[in-house]
Order: sequence, then C-alpha cells, then structure tokens
Amino acid sequence: MRTLLPVAGPREARAYARLLVRRHPRQVAVTVALYAAAAVAGLAGPPLLGRLVEGVTEGTTRGRIDLLAAILAAFVVGQTVLTRLSRLASLTLAEEVFAELREEFLESVVALPLSTVESAGSGDL
Repeated sequence: MRTLLPVAGPREARAYARLLVRRHPRQVAVTVALYAAAAVAGLAGPPLLGRLVEGVTEGTTRGRIDLLAAILAAFVVGQTVLTRLSRLASLTLAEEVFAELREEFLESVVALPLSTVESAGSGDL
C-alpha cells in the first residue's frame, strides 16, 4: 500500500507565503515597485497618443508633434526597460525562494521515518 506524504493545506500555504515575503522584504518591495513603475509608464502612452492625434488633426506646429512623439517614444522605452528590470528582479527572487523551498523540503523529508519515505513512492518526492 502506498503512503501519502504530508501535504500542506491552504491555510499553511498562505502562512508560508507570508513567511517568505517577510524573509525577503527588500526584494519583494523592489520587484513590486518596478512592476508598478512599468505600469505607470504604460499609462502615459494613451493620453500622449491622443494629444499627438489631436495636434495633427487640429493643426499645430511640426515642433510640437515632434516633441510629443519623442516623449511618447521615451515612455515606451522607459516602460520596456522597467518591465525588463521587473522581470529580472522577480526571477532572481523566485530562484532564491525555490532554493529555500527545496532545502526545507529535503530537511522535512529527511526528518520523516525512512519507511514512510520509501512507501510513498518516487513520484511523490
């Protein structure tokens, strides 16, 4: 007969997720801030594009159109860079968290009786 290994319920999983956030507060804050900054940079595009279209249809100077286009391009590039940095930060954080999870998992498996681990089967590990 196959023995099931202990599995955490939703309450334990949420508590552990909170613990992981408390272990890495700076990295979590930087990651969230970068994603938020990328989102804010993305919000600048539609109003700028609207002003650009209005300027063309209502007739304005070529310098004004060029300025609006340059500002729009700067926000797009800024959003791209911020998105790249936020993904890099989240992947770095994820690597550290998964390494901790692996270490703690192995510690808990080693603490179990050998008969329990062996009867659980290799797929459960």
